[in-house]
Amino acid sequence: MRLETDTGVRFRRATTQRRTAQPHRLVDLVITTIHQLARTGALPSDLADVPLAAGTCLDSLGLDSMARIELLAELEERADVTVPESMVSGIRTVEDLAHALGRLLEAA
Repeated sequence: MRLETDTGVRFRRATTQRRTAQPHRLVDLVITTIHQLARTGALPSDLADVPLAAGTCLDSLGLDSMARIELLAELEERADVTVPESMVSGIRTVEDLAHALGRLLEAA
């Protein structure tokens, strides 16, 4: 699923020009993506207005395995990276997910 948003478009342009991103922008990307996927029904709708922060534990969001895959797939598309399975097990918080995306963007 591809969501057409100014945030996603701006992020993609920025990473195309320069494959690094500031950590807070990646945290914002993860939070925005969670909220937008919740509004479209791809994630539980009650997450649409839940305040999230870098330290928010992903387990506390009540995402089942399919919802986690949907979130990860959308973030991979927006950031134009592929998160390897070996990296997924270490992702516990919003910040962990943002850092994983950042490492992949730097390596690309």
